[in-house]
Formats: sequence, structure tokens, C-alpha cells
Amino acid sequence: MAGSESFGVESGFGEQVLEWMNSEAKKRKSKFEARSYSYEITTKNFGTFEMFSWIGDVKAARSLITKASRRFKIRVIEGGYRTKEKVLKSKKQILPWSERAIE
Repeated sequence: MAGSESFGVESGFGEQVLEWMNSEAKKRKSKFEARSYSYEITTKNFGTFEMFSWIGDVKAARSLITKASRRFKIRVIEGGYRTKEKVLKSKKQILPWSERAIE
């Protein structure tokens, strides 16, 4: 989760959840701010999610996101995608068994 800065909450709960998380962060005086993307993702198995991004402390984000999920009884997804520029491609060469034994 440390590398991801985008999450999604069940459709219809976006504004409500973001307002609650931001107000809780202010109460706790923690470094956290969530903002809406105004973008939705539909998954085959779990439904539609409103995406949002956050900035701040990872520990505070984890805590607030899980508490919001429990409080509003909603699903939350992590958008662990990366842009093409950030993805490193590597090829792993698979050696036959005979060559592995030599190494």
C-alpha cells in the first residue's frame, strides 16, 4: 500500500466517505487528505467504485480507509496500477533442467 495513492469506495458513498475521512484526520491532527477523482471503475465481481486519491502519512491512510469501510459498511479497493513509464519489464530466462544442474 505504500506505493499506491489511489483507492475506490462503493459507488454512491464517495462524497460522504471523503468528508468523514478528512474530518477524522483533522480531529486526529494526522497528515492525511483525500480528494475525489470524479472517476468510476466497474469491476466484474465487486461492482462500481468511485476513485479517490490521498496524500499524507501511510499509517494514517490505512487506518482511516479501513475505519471508513467498517463505519459505512462498504467495500474499498486499492488501485495499485502504474503508468506505463513506471512499469519495469523484465524477462526471466528459464533454463532446461540439465543446464540448471550445472550452475
